[in-house]
Amino acid sequence: AYSVGVPAALAAWRRLLAPAGWLVLSELCWREGARSAEAAAFWQREYPDMGDVTQLEARCAAAGYAVRGGFWLPDDAWAAYYGPLEAAVPAVRARHPQAEAQAALDDIGREIALWRRFGGEFGYRFVVAQRG
Repeated sequence: AYSVGVPAALAAWRRLLAPAGWLVLSELCWREGARSAEAAAFWQREYPDMGDVTQLEARCAAAGYAVRGGFWLPDDAWAAYYGPLEAAVPAVRARHPQAEAQAALDDIGREIALWRRFGGEFGYRFVVAQRG
């Protein structure tokens, strides 16, 4: 859904599901509570369509799905992803000195730093939904 947007993804998947078929969608969402200015600015640049759980569930309902449940990706899954990624960055930097590669690695570093400081403000929300 990230690359095409939640509404477009839900519409495309709807055509592939049997009546009353099920899907599980993961989407980057804001958690409840206050948002830091730094995290809000970062995600506004990187993923301006990012919403909260209520907005995600409303998008599902508008596309003809009944939300039957949901859960957050656990924090240790983020650490399992970002830890090895962060460890690999220096070697990738050394092998790819091109400006574009260095800029992409800088972006990765900024995202990891943001997660370390403000990871409690956002996460991947999984929604279990049934085609209506």
